[in-house]
Amino acid sequence: MKYRENNSGLQILEIEVTRRCNLNCKHCYVGGNQNDKLEKNIVKDVINQANDMKINRLVITGGEPLIIADDVFEYANYAKKLGIPDIALLTNGTLVDTEIAKKCKVFSGIQMSLEGTPKNKGELRIDYFEKLEQAINLFHQEEIPITLYITLHKNNISIVPNMIEYALAQKCKVAFNCLIPTDSKLKQLVLSPYELKKVFTYIVDKARLNENIRLSHHFRFLVDNDRMKDVIEHKNDEGIQGGCLAGIAAGYITSKGDFYACPFIQISCGNIKKQKLSDLWENSDILNLLRNRKKFEGKCGKCPFMNFCGGCRAMSLYTYGQINNSDDNCILRVQ
Repeated sequence: MKYRENNSGLQILEIEVTRRCNLNCKHCYVGGNQNDKLEKNIVKDVINQANDMKINRLVITGGEPLIIADDVFEYANYAKKLGIPDIALLTNGTLVDTEIAKKCKVFSGIQMSLEGTPKNKGELRIDYFEKLEQAINLFHQEEIPITLYITLHKNNISIVPNMIEYALAQKCKVAFNCLIPTDSKLKQLVLSPYELKKVFTYIVDKARLNENIRLSHHFRFLVDNDRMKDVIEHKNDEGIQGGCLAGIAAGYITSKGDFYACPFIQISCGNIKKQKLSDLWENSDILNLLRNRKKFEGKCGKCPFMNFCGGCRAMSLYTYGQINNSDDNCILRVQ
């Protein structure tokens, strides 16, 4: 990521320009088809404010943002003219045609989700592989970098090798998220610490051999000897040294204007229609709690790696009802 001088601390901003979507994936944090849309003047004002704060990366997301494609390209071109160095689009790819793909050259890269493979389609999303591959081919024709994101859960960890192989065969980068149970029905699909450690170890071993395989999870250092050496070297350093960026260097604006630390921590830190982005970023009690790991409770609060990890604050929220308690899925518990 390019880094701009005098950055405010907010490096990555995601804007949910619409909540509408043509899919209804079971694990989506948006929660089904909804009609909210952020007003165009608000989006442009937020982009102006974010540029004044010298953000490094702007992600346009939804819902499915290409439902309002004309608006999306207007926002992206506007942000590019202002000088925001990295502008990305998060899309399911199903609405991409030749014309849209050409217009997507304004983006630094495209992020799309990968659920299963054509031979093992999974259960969380409709069968969309034909459209996914069509979108990938169209983006490749325009030489736009693509990253396919896999959400890891109990129903797909057995085919992680197949999904990696599929993504690489499509000439895409592949990255990983973990399922967050925004709906209580999804709790049974959340990976156990043992399963997480096993699959992360596999992914890290593969990533050493191929730079197109990426794992940026805050637990990575616990299964990556090179990362652990760096942690040990800096173990006496003060302040946050790593872990999740939510509320620390990244934020998310919903289609209603609410500011979240991340889309999975669905607690409003304020509303961009009523507050300046800089004031909200600097003065939110919720964000300042996320930045003060000395106030974390439970096992995370006592962990020697607190400054390097911090756990998943969304998992703390869904387990304990508060953002500063334990992440019970920590793989440090697995011997």
